Amino acid sequence: MNLRAKLVSGMVAAVISMGLISLVIMQLIVYPRLFLKLQKRGVALAKNIAGNNIHLILTENFFDLQLLLHDIKTGDEGIEYIFIVDARGMPLAHTFEKTVPEDLRKIGKEGPAARHDIRRLVTEKGGITDIAVPLFEGRGGYLHLGLSEESVRRDIREINTTFLWVILVSISLSGGLALFFGRKVTKPLLELSAVAKEVGAGNLERRFDVTSGDEIGALGSTLNRMVEMRRKAEEDQKGLIIKLQEALENVRTLQGILPICSSCKKIRDDKGYWNNVEEYVRDHSDAEFSHGICPDCAKSLYPEYYKGENHE
Repeated sequence: MNLRAKLVSGMVAAVISMGLISLVIMQLIVYPRLFLKLQKRGVALAKNIAGNNIHLILTENFFDLQLLLHDIKTGDEGIEYIFIVDARGMPLAHTFEKTVPEDLRKIGKEGPAARHDIRRLVTEKGGITDIAVPLFEGRGGYLHLGLSEESVRRDIREINTTFLWVILVSISLSGGLALFFGRKVTKPLLELSAVAKEVGAGNLERRFDVTSGDEIGALGSTLNRMVEMRRKAEEDQKGLIIKLQEALENVRTLQGILPICSSCKKIRDDKGYWNNVEEYVRDHSDAEFSHGICPDCAKSLYPEYYKGENHE
């Protein structure tokens, strides 16, 4: 996997991870708060119905109470049912077609009577939050309000759908940004790699075009300095090799068979010319001559001045 693909996959993975974390947070915090909000709304609504219509219960005007409960339920689509039972559990008014189901009559009769009771029920219509509010601390009975949880679940579905679209858009944007910045990052790296390959193949005239002062630019400058140092080192090495070869040629010339005259002692060169010994050696080596006279020659040439080895 190249660097560009790693950048894209990394950013997409980061967005997906953030999305999963956010989803877990919503499951643990947001969704329970939605249900808590529904419960608070139901408690306030149940207490309001009970407080505003307690006079109908006291006067046993159950007919008007029944009509009022139907009007309240019709005006709020989130209400599944409303019913009022006395302290013995006998229905006084309700919004059901026939009568209050037996299992609903028994709800809310446990615990302190002065407090409201909240329970979540599972029915054929889905989840329902049942809120029981006591009348006269339970001595007058209970008002039950059933709120459908469908509104909360609808909100959750809308949140999930919106959140899913946000994640998909974020993934698309992050992928596009990763591709864009990936090209900006990988392009100079690819150029740097190409320069390194050419230099490795022996092209020491190749240089990286440094256009930025970031880490890639610093790396390119370092590569250029290394190439220049290598070029100079190779030039110095070539010069040294040439000098060594020239010196070796000179040494080999002097080590070869030298044609020398047996009479005058001149040496014949490669071109056929005869040269004095000192001239030939000087031209074919770095040696220089310093002329003097040996004792035998001095005795032969200047006998009157030469006293010999035993005379002072």
